[in-house]
Amino acid sequence: MDANPVKASVVVQGNRRLGTIKMQGPIGADIGFEAHHFSAAVRALGRYDMLYATLDSSGGSVLDAWIIYDYLRSGSASRNPSLVVIDGECSGTAILIAIGFDQILIRVDSCIQFCPVTLMNSNAGPKTTRMIARLVARRTRHRIEDVLGWMDKYRKFTADQCLACSLCEAII
Repeated sequence: MDANPVKASVVVQGNRRLGTIKMQGPIGADIGFEAHHFSAAVRALGRYDMLYATLDSSGGSVLDAWIIYDYLRSGSASRNPSLVVIDGECSGTAILIAIGFDQILIRVDSCIQFCPVTLMNSNAGPKTTRMIARLVARRTRHRIEDVLGWMDKYRKFTADQCLACSLCEAII
């Protein structure tokens, strides 16, 4: 079995170093990639000028997604510009990872799907859903109530809808 399901490499072009990361599958222990896989992959890149990632995930662990988001926004990964390409599905808690990057691009046949967070503690799920909605609202400049509505309806956005709602910067 592969020790780290998050694939990382450095592409050198001239004097520029592009750190690349591929995240695919569910998020969390025993089911897919975890936060420590992501941070280990970024550390293994060494020095890079920009972080480029692809993401295809149905979501999973809120904790792992939150740690990756935090690592992107305030950890060592925040020192350089970053870009993520949604390459398939970005659902549930995977949205938290996507919004951790400076820019989001989406492939024409990909989607982003919102859903509320469910946790064992009945109070923690709605609070976490609201926190994620607040971050999405801040990034997209939508009202938090609108984003919560998307989550309550398990709303699925096509690439064109993502662009229209400012969930991404461009379709590729």
